[in-house]
Amino acid sequence: KQWYQRRVRGHVEQDSPLPLSVMTRYLTKETVSVWDIVGELVLLTMEPPPANPFELDHAFLDNLPSSAEQALVAGALLDSFQQLLGTETVWATSAVVQDITHLALRHTHTLPALTLPALTG
Repeated sequence: KQWYQRRVRGHVEQDSPLPLSVMTRYLTKETVSVWDIVGELVLLTMEPPPANPFELDHAFLDNLPSSAEQALVAGALLDSFQQLLGTETVWATSAVVQDITHLALRHTHTLPALTLPALTG
């Protein structure tokens, strides 16, 4: 392990990097994706650790102020989840597929809010 020190307002603070197993794989030249790193960070920093570190917060989408915002956010999340599914990461699970299905339905349902009359009216 490598430890770092930094000075903050005259005090020396010691930085303790999180021990990520994914970094061991990276150092041995195995293929590692950003999804692997994010997934492991979520699992290490949340208490209790979630079963699916990429679990979709449907309440967040439900509470967006407009259908147009829901369509944009759902579309962006859909693209991200499809990229996740296209990798060889351990996080590409049936839970991600289920979230992709929900996002696709929501995006399709809210997409008419992005038409020109809806945006200008």
